[in-house]
Amino acid sequence: MKTKKNYLFLFFLLFLFINNNKVSSEEKNFVSLINCYFDEKSGFIVISWETIDNPRAFYKIYRLSDPLKGKNFVPLQSSLVKTVDFNVSQTFDRPSETGKYYYFVSVVMDDKENTAILSDQNYTFNPVDFFAASGIVQNIKAKFIPQNSEIWINWEKPAEGEKIKSFKIYRSTQSINENTINIADKVGEIPSDNTVYLDKVNTQGKFFYAVTAVSIYNYENPLVVSGTNSLSKPVSVISLDSKKLPEFYITFPVSIQFRFQPEIQWNALPDTLKHPPLELEKIYPLKEPVVKKEENTEEEKKETLTPEELKKEIDEVNTVFNTRYKKKEYKEFLTDAESLSKKLKSNFVQKKLLFYQAVMYYRLNEKKKAKLMIEEVKADKIFMKYNKKEVLLLERKIQDK
Repeated sequence: MKTKKNYLFLFFLLFLFINNNKVSSEEKNFVSLINCYFDEKSGFIVISWETIDNPRAFYKIYRLSDPLKGKNFVPLQSSLVKTVDFNVSQTFDRPSETGKYYYFVSVVMDDKENTAILSDQNYTFNPVDFFAASGIVQNIKAKFIPQNSEIWINWEKPAEGEKIKSFKIYRSTQSINENTINIADKVGEIPSDNTVYLDKVNTQGKFFYAVTAVSIYNYENPLVVSGTNSLSKPVSVISLDSKKLPEFYITFPVSIQFRFQPEIQWNALPDTLKHPPLELEKIYPLKEPVVKKEENTEEEKKETLTPEELKKEIDEVNTVFNTRYKKKEYKEFLTDAESLSKKLKSNFVQKKLLFYQAVMYYRLNEKKKAKLMIEEVKADKIFMKYNKKEVLLLERKIQDK
């Protein structure tokens, strides 16, 4: 009798074991506690769930634009985002368009996919709001304009992505990346039809800049890439206060004069002088190198003309420019410049002639040609040494026109 009771007890335990295994197996053919949210910092939707402990299983993650109906999921109505192993509990998704999205995670085991829908277990009952980014700003550049104590920042619009509402400009004394942009100073935000920004800087130092695009849904692209939308090298700002500069200038009628300029206090200049108009009829400063002096650089000493010869070439170029400019014969001067260029021996005067040609193209509203002339002039170190302020002023006028 006792043996019979023992058999019955063992049979009961075996029944419980088989039954529990069956229930456990049935309970573990779906994931649970699914959770989704949009991470603005990374720009991804994060999908997570509670896994099942079965090495024979793997998961398929699906994205849907519309809510599911019925009791079973139909894969053809969705986009497969990713397939992952049984021990993976999280994945990421970045749709191509702004919108509301639902997610479903199925369990595949022994070639069978469980498509039963369990709301908020393996399927998100509430959608996730996703905002597509506007793409990354390209080819950022910056340079310091000393006469206005401003830094000129320029960039190109993203080639792809969501429509752009505006651009945000950031400045920092350290390199700007995705980890440091939050502590950088946001110095401005401008409409999407503009890709140039002037930043007023009142202190000396080295500054980095970054530009990000903001979509029409007010979502700012969080990506920051050095050399693309963030400067890889800083812009140096050097104060011009208390510098004594020798200066030549031209007046109309043309006469070449020399004076030693006193200390310049740029910060004390009235606003009207910080952005002087390009009015050559009044005064247009243009300085000449001093010929054959001991302190001249090696490049300056390559100018082999005597002071008298240099003055003669300068006088000829200035006379032609003065005559044509006063009569508004801009095109005629450009024709004259071709013949003048062939006669000139001084490289410095050649660059002066190019500068005058840029002025005429500016007056003719031919900005592309004016820019080409300015770029060639800027490449000449000697000319820029004496006339950097005037060249940058004309360059800015061309850009603003």
